[in-house]
Amino acid sequence: MTFVNVLRTALSGIAANKLRTGLTMLGIIIGVASVIATLALGNGARAAVENSFRFLGSDQIQVSGQFTVEDGEPKPAGKLLSYEDGLTLPDAAPLIDRVEMTVRG
Repeated sequence: MTFVNVLRTALSGIAANKLRTGLTMLGIIIGVASVIATLALGNGARAAVENSFRFLGSDQIQVSGQFTVEDGEPKPAGKLLSYEDGLTLPDAAPLIDRVEMTVRG
């Protein structure tokens, strides 16, 4: 079979089965769009995390007390961190250079 015969057979099959051809094309388009959207979401999430680390700094950590939400209001879930806890951190971990404490409320 020559290339022209193969092309003629393919085109006649497409012309004879228009609905199947259309549905196949629609499936391919939706599949490609899904892959592109998934990759874009992944890249966006990665960029957001990288920006967060860039803002915070790779050599800093943030420690906070745990809270739960009861009746629409945040409530402590266990022991909260105290000012004294912040003061003892450099003694407990010698690699800590500096401790900054903030209170939100």
